[in-house]
Amino acid sequence: MLLDADQIEAQYQRGHAAHRAGELDQAEDIYERILIQSPDHAPTLNALSGIQLRRGNVQRAETLIRHALKIDPLSTGFNTTLGSVLVARGLYDQAREAFERELQLRPDFAIAHNQLGSLALMQQRPDLATGHFERALEHAPGFAVAANNLGRALFQNGQYRRAAQAFRQALSADEEFADAHARLGRALHELAEHADAREHLERALALDDRLGLALRGLAELDIAAGNTADALRSLETAVQVDPGDQQALSLLGKLLYDEGLFERAASVYARALDLYPEDPELLSAAAAVSRANGDVELARDRYKAALAQRATHQAALAGLGQLMADAGDAKGAAARLAPSVNSGRAGPELLSTYADILGRLGRRREGITLLEAALQKRQPPEVARQLHFALATLLDGEGSYDLAFFHCRRANDGRPAPFDPDAFCQLIDQIIENFEPARPALPESDWHAPAPIFVVGLPRSGVRVVAKLMSPHRALVELGPSSSVENSILQLWHEAGARWPTLPRGLTAQDASRAAHRALSGRLGADTDRPMFMDANWRNFLYVGVIARLFPGARFIECTRDARDVARSCYFRNAEVGRTLAFASDFGHLAAFVNGYRRLMDHWRSSPALKIHRVSYEQLVLDAASQSRRISEFLELPHSDLDYALETGADAPWHLDAKALRRYRHYRSHLEAFTEALDAPPDS
Repeated sequence: MLLDADQIEAQYQRGHAAHRAGELDQAEDIYERILIQSPDHAPTLNALSGIQLRRGNVQRAETLIRHALKIDPLSTGFNTTLGSVLVARGLYDQAREAFERELQLRPDFAIAHNQLGSLALMQQRPDLATGHFERALEHAPGFAVAANNLGRALFQNGQYRRAAQAFRQALSADEEFADAHARLGRALHELAEHADAREHLERALALDDRLGLALRGLAELDIAAGNTADALRSLETAVQVDPGDQQALSLLGKLLYDEGLFERAASVYARALDLYPEDPELLSAAAAVSRANGDVELARDRYKAALAQRATHQAALAGLGQLMADAGDAKGAAARLAPSVNSGRAGPELLSTYADILGRLGRRREGITLLEAALQKRQPPEVARQLHFALATLLDGEGSYDLAFFHCRRANDGRPAPFDPDAFCQLIDQIIENFEPARPALPESDWHAPAPIFVVGLPRSGVRVVAKLMSPHRALVELGPSSSVENSILQLWHEAGARWPTLPRGLTAQDASRAAHRALSGRLGADTDRPMFMDANWRNFLYVGVIARLFPGARFIECTRDARDVARSCYFRNAEVGRTLAFASDFGHLAAFVNGYRRLMDHWRSSPALKIHRVSYEQLVLDAASQSRRISEFLELPHSDLDYALETGADAPWHLDAKALRRYRHYRSHLEAFTEALDAPPDS
C-alpha cells in the first residue's frame, strides 16, 4: 500500500527519533522502507547518507546525498553532509567548499562551523580551527561537541588553561561526555593539577571502559608520578581494547624501553611496525630499542628506514650519527649530521649529538659555541633544558667547571621535581617497620633454580660496572637493569589489594612463586644453560626483604661510592624525571635520598639471614682484579673466567677509569650544602 505524504513524514519522524537515540539499525530500516515508497524524499536521503557514512559505506553515502541535493539544493544540513562525505574521501578542498556553501545559505548553522573547524584540525591548523569552533559556540552555546573540539584545538596549540575551560563547557552541556572528561584530564595533567586530572580520567573510564584516550591519559599521569606498574596495566589494556592504537603502542614501547625491559619493548615495536611499517617515529624508536639490545645492524637499518620516509627525521639522524661515531667513524658521523645542523632547524637531540661528536674529534670548542648560540635564541623550556645539559657536559670535559655547573643548574632549575623528601622518608620508615627479616611478612616461594644475584646501590655508584665486570663468568647470565622484578612485586601487591609497602593480607606461597617466575619470564633468552642470573636494577634496594622470600638464597652485591660523586653525577644526568631520578634536580632532594637509602641498607645488613657483599666503586676502579675475585668468592664462583677476561681485555668492564674518581673535587664549593645535609660522612 502506497503511503501518502503525511504518512511518509510520520515514518520519517519515527526514523529520525531512532537515529537521534543511536538506534542506527532501526533508523536505517525505516529510512530504507521510506525510499522504496518515495525514492526522492530528500530528508530521508540525507539522513540515510549520514548512517552509511558512519558505517564506512562512503560511496553509497555520496550517491544518496548528491541525489538529495539535486532534489533540494537549499535544505539546511545537506551541504554539510556532503562535506563530511568528501572529508572521508580525502577531498578536503571540495569538502571545505561544501561547508562554505552551507554557511552561505545559513550563516548561523553551528554544525557547519564545527565541521570546518574539524577539517582545519585534521589538517594541523589549530588556529584556524579555533575560530570556527568559537563561531559554532556563538550560535549554539550548548553544542557540547563543538566545545570539546575547541578544547582539542587549544590543547594542540599548548593553551592548556583555555582548553580546560572549553572541555568544562562541553561537560556543562553533557556531563556524561566521556571524551570531554578524558581530554579535560589530560589538560589538567599539563597544568600539574594531578588529582583533578585523575578524577576526570577515571570518570571517563567509568563511562566508557574501552576509551583509549582515557587509558593513555591515566598511563601518562602514572608515569609522571612514578607509578610504572599502573601505567603498564593501563597501556596493555588500551592495546588489548584496540590492537591498532598507534599512540598506545608507541607509549607502551617507550615505557618498556625506559624501564630497561628491552625484549618486551622490541616485541611491542615489532607489532606496531607490522601495522605501521613506514612510520618514521616508530622506526626510529624501534631502532633505539635494537641498539639497547645490542643489535647494531638492525638499529642501523631501522634508522635508515626512518630517514627514507623522512630525510630530516632528527631522532633517526642523531641515532645513526651516534652509531657511526661509536663504530669509530666520528668524522663520517659529523659529515652526515652537518647539513641538518647548519640548516638552522636542528632540535636539541640532534644538536647535542653533533656537539658530542665534535668533542670526540677534538673540536669541543666548536660544539660549545654551537650550543651557546642555540641558547641565545628563545627556546621552549624542555629544549633549553636539553641544550644546557649537553653544554654542561662539554664544558666539564674542557675543564670549565664553574661554567659547566652554571649550565647544569639552569637545566635542573627547569626540570619538574615530583620527588617529595618527606614522603620518601616515610616510605623508608614503613619498609623498615613492615619488613623485619627476623619475622618474614611474606611466605617463601618454591623457587628451586639457583638463586639470582641482585646488584644494588645508589644510582651512578657502579651497579652496571659490577654487573659487566662479572658477566664473563660462564655460570652467570647478566640480565641488565630491567625493572621486571620490581614490577612483579608491585603487581603482587596490586593483586592482593594493597599498595606498597603496606603489608598485604592472605598472600600464599603460591602467590610468591607466581611473582618470582613472572619476574624472570622472558628475560633468560638463549642463556638458559647458565645456572645463575644477575639482575642489575639499582632500585631493588627497596625490595631486598621481599626478594629474599621470592628467591630463597638470593645474594646481594651492594655498590658504594662517595656520595659527593654520586650527587655530582646524578645532577649532571640528563634523564627522564619520573620514578628513577626524580630527586636528581635538587641537592636537598639528593641528600634526602642518600640518607634514606643508607638507612634502609643498614636495616637489611643488620639481618644475618640476608647475604650482602659490599663493593667500593673507588676500590674497584683502582684494583678491579682483587675486587672481582672477592665478589667471586662471595658468590662461590671460580676465578678462572674473570682472570682470563681481565688479562686479555675480553669483555672489558665499562668505565673503569681513574679519572672518574673524586670528580666532585671540581665542584666542592657547589656541593657544600649537600654534604652538610648528609647524616653520615659522604665516603662512608
